[in-house]
This record gives sequence, C-alpha cells and structure tokens, in this order.
Amino acid sequence: MGTGGSGKHLVADFWDCRLPDSEIGWRRLIESAVAAMDATLLGLHVHLFEPQGATAVAILSESHLAVHTWPERDYVAVDVFTCGESVRPEDGIETLRRELQPSRERILEIDRGASPSASIKDARSDCASDELVPTSDAGGPAWRSL
Repeated sequence: MGTGGSGKHLVADFWDCRLPDSEIGWRRLIESAVAAMDATLLGLHVHLFEPQGATAVAILSESHLAVHTWPERDYVAVDVFTCGESVRPEDGIETLRRELQPSRERILEIDRGASPSASIKDARSDCASDELVPTSDAGGPAWRSL
C-alpha cells in the first residue's frame, strides 16, 4: 500500500465476458477468486435476476468481493476491498479475469484511507486512459477523470 492506507481497493470493469449460467457456477467462481486471494470467506450471497444478470457478494474476514453483471450491456463490474498484508486481491481479480475472459478491461487500484493527495493507480487497462486525480468538496475527497 505504501501511503499508510487502511486497505487496497481494486475496481475492475470487464466487457464482453463469458458469464456463468447458474448460481452454482457463480458460487464456484467467487469461491475460487477468494481462495486465490488467500482470504477468509465468511459468507457468500448470489442473486440471479430475471430475465438475466447476477450479483454476487462475498463477505470476507478481510473485507469484501462483489460482482455485478449487466448482460444486456455486455458489462461486469467487480469490486474487491481488502485489508491486511497477506491477502492478494490482485490474484482474485486475475482469477475472475481468466474465467470471465473479457475482451476489454479496466482495473483501478485505490489505496483506501490514504492521504487525500494519493492518486488512484491504473493497474491495467486496454481502454482509453484517463488520469484520475483527487478533488475535494464539502463532503470530503472524491475522484474525477481528467
């Protein structure tokens, strides 16, 4: 983490993925990602929407992993927040990436709880690169694209 933050937060956008077609498929995928991170799974909830789409949330001893899908837009949003030095959120993202096989992706890394002047790191992107910079308002720090 390097800047004295409270945890590492990875945010991934995946497009044109191969999605699991059942609750069991989603459970296996999320459990596999959690195991790759060397995290402790406390609970897992998967909800399949009609006619399509899914949300899966894993509560971890070290924080959480969430996946939300919009099949009609060929889009998957992934959110992994961890604390502790022994957990490897990057390995969880890599497991999801390998299984979902997106044709395009963007992955951002945020050092949560760090100084407001800390930047968001573009961990990996094959999209047009935007630089994110801190900004503040009355509600506290926020992030915006340049």
